[in-house]
Order: sequence, then C-alpha cells, then structure tokens
Amino acid sequence: MPKETFFNLKEEKQQHIKRAALREIAAHGYDNASVTRIVKNAGIATGSFYQYFEDLDDLFVFIGMEAGRLKTAYIQREIKDTSHLDLESCIRAMYLGGLRFGLENEEYYLCAQHLLQMKNPMLLNKILASAEKSEMAMWLYQFVGRAIANGELYEGITPELFFKLLVSINTAIIEYLIALKPNGAMDQEMLETLCELGVQVILHGIGKPKP
Repeated sequence: MPKETFFNLKEEKQQHIKRAALREIAAHGYDNASVTRIVKNAGIATGSFYQYFEDLDDLFVFIGMEAGRLKTAYIQREIKDTSHLDLESCIRAMYLGGLRFGLENEEYYLCAQHLLQMKNPMLLNKILASAEKSEMAMWLYQFVGRAIANGELYEGITPELFFKLLVSINTAIIEYLIALKPNGAMDQEMLETLCELGVQVILHGIGKPKP
C-alpha cells in the first residue's frame, strides 16, 4: 500500500497519480509498465514516486485495491438489501454490478484483463491476497456466512473457500473469453455470457440440471 506521504497529498493530486498509473497499466500491461512514463504523465518527479510507493508492485497492489473498492460500490447499488435475497439472486446481482463497473470504467477493466495475462506470479499472488482482505471480500464473507447458516451450501464450504472458488472460476472464464478474442475488448454480450456462466457454474457446477 502507499506510504503515508501519499495519503497526505491533496485529493486532486492523489487522483492525478492514480489516473496516470491506470492509463499506463491499461496501455502497456503490468509487465511493461514504466515508472518513467507514470511520473511524466502525473507531473511528478521520479524521487517523489518513491516517496509515495515502495516500488511499482506497491502501486499495482494499490490500484487493485482501488478497483475492488469501486466495484464493491457498484455491487452494493445493485443489491439494495441482502437480507431478503437468496444466494443465487445475490450472486447474480454481484455479477451484474461487476459488469456495470467494467463497462463504465474501461481502464480498470483493461487492467483486470492485463492482470490475468501477467508473467509475474509473485505480483499476481500479492494482488489476489489483497483481494481476499478487500471490502468486497468482507461483505461477501458476511453474506456467505448467512447462507451457510441457512443450509444453502454444502457442508465444509467456508466463506474464505467460497471466495477462492469465486475468484478461480471467474479467472478461468475470463481467460477463456480473452483467448477467444485476444485482440479486442469484450463487448457487452460477452460480458453477459461471463455473468451467466459464472452464476450457473458457481451454484450448480458444470452439469446441466435435469428437467
């Protein structure tokens, strides 16, 4: 996470640095991102960058956490009140909120695509580990905990395991869709396919329910 000096900056300057980082990752991916280009576009000195972040990895994890925070806000708008939703309705609403986040925040969406294609497994693990402690994960843990108490999930499924399964299934589906269309962003139809596949596989597995 950023150093305290970053959070001491005015909000406008923080946002300017984040936008420069987002543009860099969206354009060049994590593996080819450059501190030189980021500081140039942010209008800060290279030395200042290292006063705010330990290194590029530190910045990337921060961007991942910011994405999770914004995505959570979209999901919470989609789900007005979880106390009256069953598990399937909640998961579907989560996906719809996530889709709206992706469609309305192209640079974050492109960063997520690059994340799945990065060649640095240690950085990927850092970002995924931070996701497990994110606001969205904490919210999901609470909801899944209630679903477990209501007997909606198999015995042995914990909130933490459910979250890992959710991330793994989402990653696999997105990687597959990216491979189908490697030279262009997914359109809304493909994202809706991701949504429906994710909901069905998470809740019912890959077998088609018998009539």
